[in-house]
Amino acid sequence: NYIIFATCAAPSGHQQQVLFSSSDSSGSSGLQQQQQHQHQQQQLDSSWNWTRQYTSHDLFQFIVPLILSEGEILEATIAAIGMVHPRALSSLLEELSASLHEAEDIKKSSNLHKRRRREGLRVQLTRIFALIAGHGSFQHSGATLTDKGEISQVFLKFIDAIKNYLESETDRVNLQELQTYFSAFVANLVNGLPRGPARQGLFSPDMRLSLFELFSNWCGLFGVVNQAEQERLVQDPRTSALSFNALQAMSALLCCGPRFTTLSKHIYQWLENMLGSSEQRVQQLGRETVQILLQNNSTSAQQGSSDLLKWVVDRCYRPKISQLCFHALSNTLVSMPNYPCDMISILHLVLYKTADVQSHSRERAIQLLQVLDKRFFASAESGGRRPELFSSLLGGTYAPLHVSLSQELAFSNPELTLPMFCEMVYRFEMAPRNGQRCILQYLVPWLRNIELLDDTPPA
Repeated sequence: NYIIFATCAAPSGHQQQVLFSSSDSSGSSGLQQQQQHQHQQQQLDSSWNWTRQYTSHDLFQFIVPLILSEGEILEATIAAIGMVHPRALSSLLEELSASLHEAEDIKKSSNLHKRRRREGLRVQLTRIFALIAGHGSFQHSGATLTDKGEISQVFLKFIDAIKNYLESETDRVNLQELQTYFSAFVANLVNGLPRGPARQGLFSPDMRLSLFELFSNWCGLFGVVNQAEQERLVQDPRTSALSFNALQAMSALLCCGPRFTTLSKHIYQWLENMLGSSEQRVQQLGRETVQILLQNNSTSAQQGSSDLLKWVVDRCYRPKISQLCFHALSNTLVSMPNYPCDMISILHLVLYKTADVQSHSRERAIQLLQVLDKRFFASAESGGRRPELFSSLLGGTYAPLHVSLSQELAFSNPELTLPMFCEMVYRFEMAPRNGQRCILQYLVPWLRNIELLDDTPPA
């Protein structure tokens, strides 16, 4: 506990002289005050033999060599350094420079002791950086990013060296510890920074892609991108620490820059695998990933080239992953009211979800309907055209919601009859049996707007 407190409170900077001001200096000149301070300092030095405050440099000089120890000392050292104060991170990196240089040397060595020392350094340094990133210290330290928003060369060089080492040592069994810490480090590093522009330029495109592909090899069944092996996902074992850390790292890399166009089909399958997992933490990670991707790709959606939005809407009709996809989609559209989207497909999805047996899905559907109503219909001018309907929908049972809403929409917006009819017919094939029944129920009000004419000329 003492060493953890020391690293958390360690001040940055260099040695500082301890000076005390005189208690009575009203009648003294500046030179006399300085002489008095020097005399007090000499007295303090002679009595306590202490001429300075200890800084982070002194602390790290003492504890950094302990990262290659064993047992409780090692664990205490790693835990303490992992909670370093953000302002002292630069001092820590200076003290770790020699160890970093040694760990980044991936050349084969015939010296067994030297080789084991390097392996130990790689594991412990990666573990330390994963802890520091997990505690959010990188976000508040000036030693993490350059002025251009890129990761500093210290960390970039270390990440590249560990990546190359793991790629060249894939046949070794005892690399799992390093793989676990490395994937946690990359995930925590990216997720520790604020969402948005701060994450977009962290890695070069080639580095992002190579790291993503490396982590995909550690995900077990979630790394499968071959459709022929998809059936194996039915047997969904508990996800190991390594697999889950690798999933988190892949998600972080995918969401910190432009989409990987060369892996689009594989990424969609990977997302679907996570959303369909039996583990709640994997499902949650999949939902958050989809939501961040939607928010990041609003520009491409505006240009009419967002297959991601179409993919998410389609998955909202699949029973196993419907709730998660709709949660991600509704959160995105509610938080970004002007998000580019096709009104008809989203409006029909709202109708479909108001018939859901889950109350939270119905509430999200009504909330999303209010956003669409203000954006696309005349209620934006009047401040809400259907407040009574909204309140009754939120307070009632789920059975008549979709029918009542469909009646109101069909009556007030007859010009939408044909596109809504086409959308219902299209989604009917995707929906499960109970969903098809609901579609037929809220289709009826729109059919009243259709008048069939006989164009056959009279005989």
